Amino acid sequence: MDVGQYDAPMTTTTPVWTMGDRLRKAREHAGIGVSEMAELLLSSRSTVNNYETDKTRLTDVKLRRWAEVTGVPASWLVTGEVDTDHPSPRRGTGADKARPASTWVRSFGTDLAELLTAA
Repeated sequence: MDVGQYDAPMTTTTPVWTMGDRLRKAREHAGIGVSEMAELLLSSRSTVNNYETDKTRLTDVKLRRWAEVTGVPASWLVTGEVDTDHPSPRRGTGADKARPASTWVRSFGTDLAELLTAA
């Protein structure tokens, strides 16, 4: 092996990821499929696809929900950088990951009913 062939200076580039790329990477890293994410956001599969291909921008509410269910900071989803002064809490993955939207909506109603009857 001729070591001289590697003497040329290496040029490096940093990949440029769009917000849509980061949304997809976060969703995939959390093990959430497109259909499940659509349900969690109370959106359609095509809307999730539009978010991930930068055709549509998320509302602040949907951005916070995306960050919550994937366990990544919302600041990273938007900018690609982590705000170390205000990190997002990390949710687990696998069996303890986010519940389907229908489940958390039902539990919210139950929790709210309990609060109202206790008052």
